[in-house]
Amino acid sequence: MSLSNKQLISEHFSKAAASYDGAAQLQLAVIERASKYLTLSTKSKVLDVGCGTANLVKFSQGNLYQGCDISQGMLKTAQHKVATCADYKNNFRQFNFEQADAHDLPFADNSFDVVFSSLAWQWCDLTKVIQQAYRVCKPGGQVVFTTLLANTLVELKQAFVALDTNNHVNNFLTIEEVKQQIAQAEVTCDVLEVIDHQTHYDSVKALLKELKAIGANTVVNRDKSTGLTRAKLQKLENAYPRHSNKVTASWQTLYSCINKPLK
Repeated sequence: MSLSNKQLISEHFSKAAASYDGAAQLQLAVIERASKYLTLSTKSKVLDVGCGTANLVKFSQGNLYQGCDISQGMLKTAQHKVATCADYKNNFRQFNFEQADAHDLPFADNSFDVVFSSLAWQWCDLTKVIQQAYRVCKPGGQVVFTTLLANTLVELKQAFVALDTNNHVNNFLTIEEVKQQIAQAEVTCDVLEVIDHQTHYDSVKALLKELKAIGANTVVNRDKSTGLTRAKLQKLENAYPRHSNKVTASWQTLYSCINKPLK
């Protein structure tokens, strides 16, 4: 990923930090489900890569929670939540936050019992971020991550075809491509499960508003001349497939668990 794209993603997520928790219905559901793969104790040191607003803390426990994110805005929101929410402070004894790139984690080898990342690595070079997560994971520990796959937002892609042939929605990896990148990372996944989630809206405008509110409106290699006018938005509304007069968005989500063997 280019530096300019990383900066764009960081800026969008920082701008969305204040609105994120109110709109992150999918993200919360995925974190809650992914947390069930975790093996934790009160002594666990947990690294949350691309931590966002630290929602993993709601569904986990341990001695140390280390959050890192490329977005400074997200980190500030996470720190505020931890400082003001009693339930958060009850789940871990220590909290640290650090701005970091998942491709180059600033942590020593074999530092954490659990390395977790949810719905962040679709923006990354998957092989590199898995290698980094595996490096900082202790022998006998685990790397648990979720990411979005190619059939995410297929309805929105279909609707945009009615407008033009430009790139309006990100193209994520297929499951076959993910398997190839995992193999290149030279690790073995003990869990590789694909789950289709759906979210529902009264209009396409409401869907687009939510994407912006969670910072997920970043489209890599987008033609910046293709902004939505009122007329284009109406055309998009008309083209979007509906069920029971509702707009449905599909999210093809991969859940993966890598257990690092004891040496």
